Amino acid sequence: MASLLASMYREAVKAYENIGPEKEADVGYSTGFPNFDMRNAIKVHVKNEEKGLDFSYYQVGIVDGSMNTILGRSGSGKSTFTYQIAGNIVRPFPNGTIYADELESGMQDSRKSQLTKFYGEEYERRVICRNTGITSENFYENVKLVRDLKVTNKEKFEYNTGYLDYKGDPIYKLEPTCYILDSWALLRPASLTQEEKISGQMSVTSSVKLNTEIIRRIIPMLKEANINLFIINHILKDVKINPYDRTPAQVQYLDEGERTPGGDTVMYLANNLIKLFDSSSSKDMQALDIDGGSIVACKFLKSRTNKAGKTTYLVYNQEDGYDPELSLYINLKKDKLIEAKGAWMQMVGHPEFKFQQKNFKNKLREDEAFRNTFMQFAMDYLAKMVNDELEEAEAMAEQDISLVNDFYSMINYHGGIAA
Repeated sequence: MASLLASMYREAVKAYENIGPEKEADVGYSTGFPNFDMRNAIKVHVKNEEKGLDFSYYQVGIVDGSMNTILGRSGSGKSTFTYQIAGNIVRPFPNGTIYADELESGMQDSRKSQLTKFYGEEYERRVICRNTGITSENFYENVKLVRDLKVTNKEKFEYNTGYLDYKGDPIYKLEPTCYILDSWALLRPASLTQEEKISGQMSVTSSVKLNTEIIRRIIPMLKEANINLFIINHILKDVKINPYDRTPAQVQYLDEGERTPGGDTVMYLANNLIKLFDSSSSKDMQALDIDGGSIVACKFLKSRTNKAGKTTYLVYNQEDGYDPELSLYINLKKDKLIEAKGAWMQMVGHPEFKFQQKNFKNKLREDEAFRNTFMQFAMDYLAKMVNDELEEAEAMAEQDISLVNDFYSMINYHGGIAA
């Protein structure tokens, strides 16, 4: 039951046109990579005694209407990963669309078609890209246009997500849209893109200020219209003359000496700040029978739904992009849940299924019993990972509350603290 003041407020606020509605429940959209989704998951507890509801479910992946910043060095697969997850987010929805501003000229349409799994007419219908004439101002105008079209035609895009909020009420959202900006480092105002002479540092500073203001204005539009913004940015290395000079990291969990161009806004305001970096050797890739690829560490420098500083691993193949099945497999192996038995591999506790690592994907596709067992085995592992972390966080929170209560009990017992 709500407090007296809360009840009075909710009744009185109905008469105010300029006060917006209360926060709506979030939903998560799967990226198509289970280990990434569960690494960024939270558990939602639904409880309503009148409706007889008392259960929990995982909200996984990318939260609706959020801004997500993808960082990495050149060639780390930032654009590839972003197009893949954007395609997976919008695919289940008939009006799901990807917009992309490609300031770095971007990849070929055939490659984007392959990554998003949209082909022919469906690709034409689902993906809208620009790679010339992009400025800070028309980036903002384009996002606003998408927002206006969705919000003013809400009845055409709204759907029942199938999820319930914590009170047991159904959650409705506008169908998701993905917007990719590649890359933040090259976004400039129209005045700079059209000037004949190269400006100095003052123009760079004014560019950062304008882009900062644009992002601040865009953020409220994202949630309102369920636009998931993915901003790709580079990681640069400081050149140090003095080897003993230590510069604090730009944000927590970035390595010392790493920085990103274009100001701090797209990091501080991001729901997820994700860093991609290689973590494999040629031997690792040979074992997976992949020619031209790598195991990429995907580190959450920031997450508003789970712990920051955590890493999951993705298998990158230059031909096909990131591989969800092998990514799941390699995480299990790194956590010693896949073990070697002579020339064979097996899941811990499942000696009935033996396989060779380089033939893992073929066995997954051809052997239904193996596939079902592996998927259940993997999901149990991911669920336990999330549950253990949530239980640890809840235990620490309860301990903190207890310590604070004990502290104030001592103050009251001793008659307060003298000023």
